[in-house]
Amino acid sequence: MGCGLPHVRVVALCLLLAAGCRALSPAGEADLAEADTTLEPKRPDLATPADLHVVPADLHAVPDQRGVDDLALPTDLHVDLHGTPDLGGSDGCGDTSSDPLHCGACGRRCPAGHLCCYGECRDPATDPAHCRFCGHSCGGNACCGGLCTSLSTPANCGACGRRCPDGHSCCEGACVDRQRDPSHCGACGLSCGPGQVCAGGRCLDADGGPADLSEPGCLRGGASPPSVCLMGRDPVSSAPYTVCRADCMSAWLHHAEPGGGQFSFQTICQNLGYSRAAQWGGSCGDMCGHCEGRMTSCLRPGTERYDGAGLCGPDCLQRTVMWQCVR
Repeated sequence: MGCGLPHVRVVALCLLLAAGCRALSPAGEADLAEADTTLEPKRPDLATPADLHVVPADLHAVPDQRGVDDLALPTDLHVDLHGTPDLGGSDGCGDTSSDPLHCGACGRRCPAGHLCCYGECRDPATDPAHCRFCGHSCGGNACCGGLCTSLSTPANCGACGRRCPDGHSCCEGACVDRQRDPSHCGACGLSCGPGQVCAGGRCLDADGGPADLSEPGCLRGGASPPSVCLMGRDPVSSAPYTVCRADCMSAWLHHAEPGGGQFSFQTICQNLGYSRAAQWGGSCGDMCGHCEGRMTSCLRPGTERYDGAGLCGPDCLQRTVMWQCVR
């Protein structure tokens, strides 16, 4: 029996190997395949959606990068190099209404010494609408060296800096000798009559005799020259005035209280029988005088000296003033 036991073991081993080989045979593979299909549940067919984007095959491809020059930008869009976008609301060169480097337009430079006033280059030394600074109007006077100046004075007669010779006066923009000029005899605008001459500031007849300048009824409407020291009041402001001198050719009127007042000087002249006011000026507060350095009055008048001061309108004088009426 001991000899037969190994033989039995060999036979059993062979049987086991035969069963294993059969499991690896094609038929066995088919059985395994059939077993797989029965054990694993079937998955439904997955359809690719039509709108599913396909990933590029080349994942390392560089996308299209166009330069800034290729982009269509609005033509009025300005680029601020400092990082603040300018959307076209300004020209980028400051206030063009007041900047002398960009006056009225970007890059338009005003000449040296000029100001940029409301987008226009102006000379503050000579421009009467912008004298010394923008918007400062001289109101009918000239601008001389940045100062509003009357051109009816001997220092600036008819033009800035045009000075009259000594002894001459400025009448209607011209230097005249009121001692001899028959068109401005004794005062601006006083004309001598036909055949008369002007001598010593008075109109004389051809034979050398003095002309009668106090004839009654010689003024407009048959009025006579007002009496010296006559007091009157302005028809609008009621400010008082007095007569310092008067004749058939002209009258010198002056404020009649300290500090002066406001006067409708053209209207007053016409109410007295004269045609208009020819000259006017300040008086330093002295009645019937101009800075005389002494007390003056209608009984002791000083010198008529009209510097154009006090004008506040075509028929308005204010503060301490005097004026001249002519026939």
